[in-house]
Amino acid sequence: MGDGTSTSAAPIASPHRHFGIADVGATIIMNLTMGLNTVAMKFVVTALAPLTTCALRFGFVFLLCLPWIFRTRGRWKLLALFGFMNGVAMSALMSLSIHLSRNIGALSIVAQLSIPFSVVLGVLLLGEKVNRVRVIGTILAFVGVVVMLFDPRIAEDYVGVVLMLGAALAWSVCSLLMRRLSGTPVLSFYAWTGLMALLFVLPAAAIFEPGMIVRTSHISWDIAAWLAFMIIGSTIIGNGCVTWMFRHHPVSVVMPLTLGTPVVAVITARLLLDAPITLSMLLGGAMVIGGIVFIIGFASASAPKLAAEGAS
Repeated sequence: MGDGTSTSAAPIASPHRHFGIADVGATIIMNLTMGLNTVAMKFVVTALAPLTTCALRFGFVFLLCLPWIFRTRGRWKLLALFGFMNGVAMSALMSLSIHLSRNIGALSIVAQLSIPFSVVLGVLLLGEKVNRVRVIGTILAFVGVVVMLFDPRIAEDYVGVVLMLGAALAWSVCSLLMRRLSGTPVLSFYAWTGLMALLFVLPAAAIFEPGMIVRTSHISWDIAAWLAFMIIGSTIIGNGCVTWMFRHHPVSVVMPLTLGTPVVAVITARLLLDAPITLSMLLGGAMVIGGIVFIIGFASASAPKLAAEGAS
């Protein structure tokens, strides 16, 4: 995914590449890893505290991705902005939201509000065109999210919901920056994410979460395993797949494809945390999957036609 080449003058990648096996695989991986990440974060933030978790997670990410931090010249300001929005605004707000809430399956649904934010911003700021068929698929998937939101238990976690809304907005900005930085090595994004988290979140954790060093030094093996998954499985592999997808497809295609995340989160929360699964969650989850299949089908069918039109 990230070959380490420098493409500072590269234009935004064509959004009309054929939707092939690699794209389907990336879609599956990013939904599985990001969905399971919600449960992983619940375990870790409960044991270590939210800001400590965020700082520790991205501190390791920074060390792993450090060789890629200056691979792309001329884009450091945008990469720093991406790192701040991803490693500070989005991740810290998400960690606090999950720490304060009980129904994390519902929170993962709220997080999907980043999708309409991203699609609208993509149209307004990047001039992306949204085909009518793609709109139908997006609406179907988003309505599925809305159906799942009818679960009244989400009202008990209103503070967490508000924080997650902020995280969703921050992630929508990140999605646009990924498109603007198309061609940048994937690991460069996360080197800057780690750097910004260390600069801003780590001092905040030291101030507001006393005992950070003691808790971290006494971490149990199972919490360490969940943390390792958050670092490698979710941040580098899962989010790396999202970044890779933005190289080849517009925001309006990629963001709806992440709507499988709350389905995975709800199922894993049920299996690992004994969280309830209601009829509205089942119905909405079916609609989400249907919308994703619809979007993928349109992207695959339309790519050759669009490419031919572009060539002419």
